[in-house]
Formats: sequence, C-alpha cells, structure tokens
Amino acid sequence: MKINYKLSSAKICKNKICYETSFVLVKNMNIPCILGTPFLSLLYPFCVNYVADFIPNIRIICAPLYTRLRKNPNPWNNDMTEIVKKVKQIVKRLPCLGILDPEAYLIVETDASDLGYGGILKQKILSKEQIVRYHSGIWHPAQRKYSTKILRPVEAMKILQL
Repeated sequence: MKINYKLSSAKICKNKICYETSFVLVKNMNIPCILGTPFLSLLYPFCVNYVADFIPNIRIICAPLYTRLRKNPNPWNNDMTEIVKKVKQIVKRLPCLGILDPEAYLIVETDASDLGYGGILKQKILSKEQIVRYHSGIWHPAQRKYSTKILRPVEAMKILQL
C-alpha cells in the first residue's frame, strides 16, 4: 500500500456548517491488507472516530479497539477482527442523515447504562422528524460512581456539541 497524499487538516463546508478532518489518499487499495499490521491497527480507531457521530452505540461496540491506542496495547485478536467486520456491516446500512437546520425544532433522545451512554439529535421540519446526529460514549471509571440520572445532562450536552 502506498500513501500518495496526506492533507493534515482540511475543511468540508456545506450550508455554513464546517467539519475539520484529515484525509489520507491511498493508491492500490485492491492489494489485500491484513488487519493487525501496525499501520492499519493504528489507523482503524481514527476511521471509527470519523463515523462515530453517525453510528448508534459505536463507542461501546468498539471499546476493545480503543485499548490499541494505549501505551502498551494488547495484541490484535480475533474478537477485534470481528468488531471491525461488524462496524463495516453497520456502515453499509447507515441511513442518510440530515444537515442541521438552525431554524428547525430540535429533539434530543438519550439513554444510559452503567457502561456507557448514547443519544440521538433529531430535527423536526414540516412535522417530519429527521436524524441529524448520533453520539455514544463509555463512562470513565470516575463517572461510573455516579447515578446515570445525574449524568444525563452531561450526556445531553455532548450530543448537542456540533
């Protein structure tokens, strides 16, 4: 695999909404790649972060993959490969999300458990609801000491951060 170009920081803008992102353009993607190689195992969690706002409960699904980002990562295993396959299947079935309309009525739906949280940001335009964003996360050890009722406002604020 050969990396041709890397844009370290780029902005994609549509209707005055801008997203900062980085791109890696790769040549010869038809060459078989083995997950678990240093390049792909480090790159994959960042790719998951890019689509995280569009997939419900992605942080909980991918929790074992995030351990690969620690100082002494666990070796790649079959469970991680299965998670990657599962995420690929989810991405193939993603619904089309709406672009946030500043004039629209916003709806925030949240849910939480002892492990993590999730939420959906919707907008209502002409009496039709449209999903704009998903957000999910895993509670840190300090946050797990609190009741999920106390943490709900924190969760709602994270969903509204666009």
